[in-house]
Order: sequence, then C-alpha cells, then structure tokens
Amino acid sequence: TWERLRDRRNTRRLGRFRVQNIQQPVELHQLVSRNEEGIWHTLSDHYEDALRHFESGEFRKASAILGEVLVEMPEDGPSLLLASRVVEAMLRDGKEFSPVWDLPGK
Repeated sequence: TWERLRDRRNTRRLGRFRVQNIQQPVELHQLVSRNEEGIWHTLSDHYEDALRHFESGEFRKASAILGEVLVEMPEDGPSLLLASRVVEAMLRDGKEFSPVWDLPGK
C-alpha cells in the first residue's frame, strides 16, 4: 500500500515492527486524510528525522527533535511513543537497544 501512496505525501513512516505470524520486521506507515494536512507534513518530516536518529542510536538528537514536534502537536501519539522509547534507551545507555518495536498483540 505504501509503495502506491508514497508520492502523495500523506503518509508517515512509523518504524519497523515485529508483528505476529510474520518472521521479518515490517515497516509501518500512518495514512493521513487530506483534511488533516495543514502543518502536518513539516511535523511528520521532523518525526521521521527523529526516528532515523533513534534507529541509528543517536538518542539525544532524536530527543531534541521530538521535543520540538511535541510543542507543536502535544497529543501526537506516535511522537509520544517514540519519545518514551528514546528516553528509555537513554536511561539504559543504549544497552539492549533495538530499533524494532515488538507489538504486544494483533
């Protein structure tokens, strides 16, 4: 689905996830309706930038970017979740860090 929609700029990459009954992690993307666009594109670009830093273990950079995103969109669920994962990784000094998220269920 993402391959068909990626040029329309109404998606945001959320990260790589382990899902039940699929061996390899999959990339998940959020679809946004045209009614929600507004400043969303800029903020989604910042989110994806923070996600890239998180995935490469650059937690402080990811944290700084997410702080800015959450000032503009304090109730953005994906940003809040990513921020919590960044803080957790920082508290553990990157030990046992995996950029792949394990979903708790279906």
